[in-house]
Amino acid sequence: MCSQFGSLKGDKPPIQNLQRIDLGGRWKYILDPDDVGIREKYFILSSYEEFPEMRIPSNWFLNGADSYPERGQEIDYSGVMWFQREFEVPERLKGNLIELVFRGVDYFTEVWLNGQNLGSHEGYFQLFSFNVSSLLDYHGPNNLVVRVESPREGSEDEWYMHKRLIKGIFGHHDARPGGAWGAGGQEYNTGGIWNDVFLQA
Repeated sequence: MCSQFGSLKGDKPPIQNLQRIDLGGRWKYILDPDDVGIREKYFILSSYEEFPEMRIPSNWFLNGADSYPERGQEIDYSGVMWFQREFEVPERLKGNLIELVFRGVDYFTEVWLNGQNLGSHEGYFQLFSFNVSSLLDYHGPNNLVVRVESPREGSEDEWYMHKRLIKGIFGHHDARPGGAWGAGGQEYNTGGIWNDVFLQA
């Protein structure tokens, strides 16, 4: 569920007279296998410059990072990953209703803007958005941080057709990229901001 700052909406075609700022491109990211990011306040880090980049939107297994020497292009990773980028908003948009829109994130998502928690969402394919009009800086850079958790399905099923609901799908037939038909469910783990993210005024 999204917090009081936002609302979950259906995936509707964009209205033609709305103004849009695309937030795709190169984002910094941090792997957080021990899930310490909230405690260590990754959402208010002053600088992500030392961390590698990933092109967003992307699936972190199929597209991976632009540079990550230990893992190469593909990232077969299960757990928490943090994404960050800065952006600016023209002052002329001040006073408008502005929403931060995600068209798809895999799987658990939590979002911060300028250090303020916007809320969370669970799911692969649903569009979700937050009203960020009052939280934007119209005179300088804005800091957007997204925490994504993508757990791996286990392989301890009693038999390969045993239905056990994980991450919103049945493990015996996983239709996602990297999925498989069998006791192991998915052979490789997917995750990330796999669809468009943008501001809409």
